[in-house]
Amino acid sequence: MSKPFEIGAEPPPLASKNQRKLTPKKFTKGRFNDINSFLDFAASNLERSDLVVWLLLWRDTGRDGCARPSTQYLAMRAGCSRETVSRAIASLTSKGLLSIIHRGGLNRGPSVYRIRPPNM
Repeated sequence: MSKPFEIGAEPPPLASKNQRKLTPKKFTKGRFNDINSFLDFAASNLERSDLVVWLLLWRDTGRDGCARPSTQYLAMRAGCSRETVSRAIASLTSKGLLSIIHRGGLNRGPSVYRIRPPNM
């Protein structure tokens, strides 16, 4: 029978192959500045659908600063129709809160969006 370890003398935990990689600070550095300025300066002037779509796109933004979700996927997560998402994207674009980098479609790949923080 093995002898129990004393408190503080336990062996270190085994290394896991699925350890989470640390996110480089370069990517996350200004990420919360974007959402803070959006909520402080733009959110009060938006429709609910515009607000939800912008937040979902912010959440989907990758390391390259772009988001590539389909309008159907955004609609499912926002709890609204595809047409409402399309109107919200058009509204956000006209207000300068969203840029459409590439308009996707059948045989053209996904649309690519870049969120923009509001001009203060």
